[in-house]
Amino acid sequence: MRIRTLFFIGLSAYIALILLLCSCSAKASLIVEEPGEVSLHGDITGRLEIRVPDVIVYGNGYTVNGTGSTALQIGTASAHVDNVLIRDLGVVGSSTANDLQLAWIINAQNVMLEGCTIDLRGGNGYEVLQTQYSVNLTFRDCVFLSDGRNKLSLRSESRNFTFERCRIEVGGTGVQVTSGGGHLFKHCEITAGEVGVYYRTGAEPCEIINSLIVAPTTVSFFRYEHVGAFDVYNSTLIGDLAALSTGLESKIFLANCISTGKRIGKSRYYEWQNTWFEITDGPVGFLDGTYIPGASSAAIDAGNPAWVLWPDDLNGNPREVGIVDLGAYEHQGGYVPPDPPDPPIEPPIPPIEPPDSIDCPTDTLDMRIIWDNGVWTLVQTT
Repeated sequence: MRIRTLFFIGLSAYIALILLLCSCSAKASLIVEEPGEVSLHGDITGRLEIRVPDVIVYGNGYTVNGTGSTALQIGTASAHVDNVLIRDLGVVGSSTANDLQLAWIINAQNVMLEGCTIDLRGGNGYEVLQTQYSVNLTFRDCVFLSDGRNKLSLRSESRNFTFERCRIEVGGTGVQVTSGGGHLFKHCEITAGEVGVYYRTGAEPCEIINSLIVAPTTVSFFRYEHVGAFDVYNSTLIGDLAALSTGLESKIFLANCISTGKRIGKSRYYEWQNTWFEITDGPVGFLDGTYIPGASSAAIDAGNPAWVLWPDDLNGNPREVGIVDLGAYEHQGGYVPPDPPDPPIEPPIPPIEPPDSIDCPTDTLDMRIIWDNGVWTLVQTT
């Protein structure tokens, strides 16, 4: 593999100032230009850029530190990449550049980030993650953080993404989808200072399963001019719902859900089954400081098993304790996991009886034939 590494050491104050002013166009510190495996053994300052297909990066807990531009880039506007796996990598940025995309995936397909943390510190209106012209991306056990008004932006024909067991905590919009779609969120926690999930113009359906979306001061979910259906199952939505359209009649469908806010938009944009709306149905009864149903919660046993699409809840507990509950969490009550079944009892093996006779060779002088564990054996006579 050919890996080019640029180190800037011992720069004068003048050169450092020029580099700082031009940091938006700075070259990558680590460029992967040939297929293969990359195992990082230290932190990187600058950028990790993957330009070719068939690459595996083992982060091993190390970090790419952005210094004014993209810290992690997969693909380029002119080079398509395919089959990229990145595990256990940290991505951190604290630049104040207005066009910062801390992690940028463009012109890529079949990419997986697993066990990664992407953390954008400070800023206003930046992007923790931006994707463009990419298909079949999977984010598993990843954490996306920002203490500023920043967001995840899936745009420009980004299609068929899966977010599984991910945690998103940002000061801006949690996930904004502009064009594309067909995304799946399962077992995710999304906490946003603005809209939890903002789905703008897109043609493909989207599903949210066993997830928690928290945007208590604004809108947990906002759909605008979305053609495909948007289906939400066994999820808890903290904040209002908004469905606005200028002619498109697709719906938000909720099943086995809890919604704490009001529904904004025309009623024909909504459809639901076995869903509790606190604004009209009253408090659902969460445990203090959590979104887990308490012992007397109206959510307990109020769901429909037909809408259960996953065997466990957001905490990894069994989903159906009694009848399925509403929301992302299943009240466990006095549930005790059953003892594992006893191993099967094997029937005894009957002893093998020796035959009445055996054809012996003629040269058995000073030999005797004995029966030993089901086998005839010639033994020297002593």
